[in-house]
Amino acid sequence: MMKKFFLTILVIVIILSGFYFFLKEYEELENKKEIQKIEEKEKIKQKELEEKQAKYKACMEASIDSSILGEEFKQKVIEVDNFLKDYQAYVSYSELNDNYYYGYNDEIVIYGASLIKLVDALYILDNNIDINSTLKYSSNYYSKYNKGLTTHNVGEDLTIDTVVKHALAVSDNGAHKMLVDYIGFNNLKKYGQSLGASVILTGGDNFGMQTAKDTNIYLTRLYKLTLENDNAIKFKDYMINDFHSYLDVNDLSVAHKYGYYQEKFHDIGIVYDEYPYVISVLTQYGNNDYASKINEISNKINELHNEFWNYKKEYCETIK
Repeated sequence: MMKKFFLTILVIVIILSGFYFFLKEYEELENKKEIQKIEEKEKIKQKELEEKQAKYKACMEASIDSSILGEEFKQKVIEVDNFLKDYQAYVSYSELNDNYYYGYNDEIVIYGASLIKLVDALYILDNNIDINSTLKYSSNYYSKYNKGLTTHNVGEDLTIDTVVKHALAVSDNGAHKMLVDYIGFNNLKKYGQSLGASVILTGGDNFGMQTAKDTNIYLTRLYKLTLENDNAIKFKDYMINDFHSYLDVNDLSVAHKYGYYQEKFHDIGIVYDEYPYVISVLTQYGNNDYASKINEISNKINELHNEFWNYKKEYCETIK
């Protein structure tokens, strides 16, 4: 009888143990299923986030029609127009990571003076000329007013790199003449036209007329070349200097070239913001306070630049 009782108890224990382990496994299985559901939801969320981020990135990298940025941005453009009405200036501003462009009287033709020296450098780059080849520094290139060539002896052989550096960094007129004689006046003119310039080397000298729109074309070309050409980076670095540099904003690096003759003073450059852009400010302030005038205009354009990217970011964040 006792034996049967213990046997019954044993059977019950075995059944209960089996049921316990069954419940345990069932609970673990259910927990695994719940964890899998959570993980699947997290994967879906992560995928949706990645897709959203990819769409945002694609939107930010793509050029957009500024008309979709809304009425507030249009009002900002009008504000800049009204601001520039008080200046004797012709202004061009172009985004380099977008096609956005703003111009104010930017097709007016004006004497460009030393701005043409940037085209000298671009010709050298686009024609793959060896910048270590040499040019003779003869007496007809000498002037006591030259700030670069006077550091060399007349008769010395100078590398094209050195001559370009003097033309870009300190705007040496003798260096420009050396480059024009080497390149050829007509070759330089045709090259500028091939880039899309409407006016170049007109006016009867080796400097000629310019428009703000055209000088932005040259700056844009230089920027694109720096993305693939070490010599272009070197030439760009020559342009990052304090010599008559008035485009500076927010301590940003600016690769600039100025032009100055009598009542004409101009400053053009690549502004290396988070989103770099090019700006040309051509003015009639050569006999006036050109430094502050150009800097005021540069800062106003920088405001427009920042507004553009703020509105573009807001728009791109709405992309589903």
